[in-house]
Amino acid sequence: MKSKSTQELAYLSYTKPIPWQTNQAHDMILACFNRKAGVIQDQWETGPTKINNTAMGGDTFMVKHIVMFKLLEKNEANMEKIINALKTLEGNIDVLRSVEIGVDLTQSERSYDIVLTTEFDDREGLKAYSPHPKHLPVVEIIRPLCSASVVVDYEF
Repeated sequence: MKSKSTQELAYLSYTKPIPWQTNQAHDMILACFNRKAGVIQDQWETGPTKINNTAMGGDTFMVKHIVMFKLLEKNEANMEKIINALKTLEGNIDVLRSVEIGVDLTQSERSYDIVLTTEFDDREGLKAYSPHPKHLPVVEIIRPLCSASVVVDYEF
């Protein structure tokens, strides 16, 4: 069974219970995180799905790098400086496969203000990204404008 699109998921949520609304939720969540060497469990399937990236020499995992920024002084000028700096990453770093920039909608006390989501072919790509000469100036622009940042890196 193939993965569901966002539109299909929205439709499913109105037509029948989605997995986390049923007594199968616990099993589905465990299946999502059940990883064996070279295997990822698809949340919509009962069997494992291998990722075979022959260009990378076999079964590999891509890496997602997510950074959330909380601004020291939240104002339009600082938001614009950070977003513009983050936009310079796309297309300028060879190991960077995708860039997504988001701005918080809810503005709750727990919320961070801006999120950067990037993808790499593998761990080596992520490792090469941090010291990259096009990444370092972005860090220098953003660091003094933020009171905090958090990061998570994971394979998918």
